[in-house]
Amino acid sequence: MHSARVFSAVAMGALIGAVRGQDTDAAKTESDPDSCSGDFSLPREPELHIAAIFIQVAISLSGTLIPIILHRFNLAGRSSTFVFDSIRNFGTGIILSTGIIHLLLPAYDFLTNPCLPSLWTTEYVSFAGVFALAGMLLTQIVQTLALSFMQSIKSPNGLPPRSTDDTPALLLPDGDPNETKPASSLTATDEKTFGKGASTGTISSTSGETAAAVAEAAPGDHSNPYLCQDPHDHSYWHEAVSGEGSTLLKKQMSFYLLETGIASHSFFVGLLLGTARGTEFRALLVALAFHQFFEGMALSATLLDAKFKSKTPTIVMVLLYTVITPLGVAVGVAMSDLYNPNSITALLTQGIIDSLSSGILIYDSLVNLLHVNITTNPAFLAAPVWKKIAAYMFLFAGTAVMAFIGKYA
Repeated sequence: MHSARVFSAVAMGALIGAVRGQDTDAAKTESDPDSCSGDFSLPREPELHIAAIFIQVAISLSGTLIPIILHRFNLAGRSSTFVFDSIRNFGTGIILSTGIIHLLLPAYDFLTNPCLPSLWTTEYVSFAGVFALAGMLLTQIVQTLALSFMQSIKSPNGLPPRSTDDTPALLLPDGDPNETKPASSLTATDEKTFGKGASTGTISSTSGETAAAVAEAAPGDHSNPYLCQDPHDHSYWHEAVSGEGSTLLKKQMSFYLLETGIASHSFFVGLLLGTARGTEFRALLVALAFHQFFEGMALSATLLDAKFKSKTPTIVMVLLYTVITPLGVAVGVAMSDLYNPNSITALLTQGIIDSLSSGILIYDSLVNLLHVNITTNPAFLAAPVWKKIAAYMFLFAGTAVMAFIGKYA
């Protein structure tokens, strides 16, 4: 919610600046002043624009709710796992395609618009790529810092640092029964007792009953007299952080980053619809209906995969996604006679935000979704060939759908 409030404040400030700075912006441009002053000749159609607000509410709400309802009431039955994996892969394709086709490429057009000064149009024309890279790197930094912070606050109080030696400690039969040694520090005498591979942490199965007992003992099995845990190895915590708990934490962070990128994009999409007129408005209204529906499904699939224990993220996501585009439409309608999309402030604001958002979505879709759910997912790697083919078909279908919609929106 905090990120949403910050974004709304920045967006409104940029819009006010765009309106106030239109006259001075036009004076600065090196292009034809008439082409940069905005086209207000077409008549307004307030009834259609008001209808568009409610249409976007209905479409956005249905897109987010369908996966949630399917999951909540288990409407897919025995095929629920396959169905939700398919929706998730379809959503990954949608997010990736949105980042490239609906954000990065339009951002390039905004930031090289002839109404901008020569710095943007001729001296250096790759600012869109620069801001997209910044979005990717910032996403990686934020995710890393957040995971590190969450790990520190969830760690039980008083836990000593984890030993850097991951090999189990061995209880030596001779000497102090309370003395332990990591396998990597065993001497030649110890190797004779425990087997040739003891010093490297691999105990030979041919070294007698002692070595066999050590080799067969499971980590954390204190019933075995020859194996005990490193006193600094609090596996109950570290496994939670580096195992399933860490994976869920990453998915939850991925969802928050994804929601930020989509929210910023959706507001400007609504603003564009609110200021459009004539045939452009009608074509854009239809295209954005499909756009918002599929993007809502993708966002919900990511939310469900993150497995939040609280219902708050679900409620916030549904409400934010449902209102953010209609809010943009409403602002666009209210300012349609004042807002000049070709002013320098408007072009730079939308171009930079779209570029940053594209970096967030591209990084998120490739690193946090595709890599986790397919490339390194043990369940996917062990799945039958037909399931792997189906997964890629849904992934490609998601990218294709949004690529096609990109022709119109």
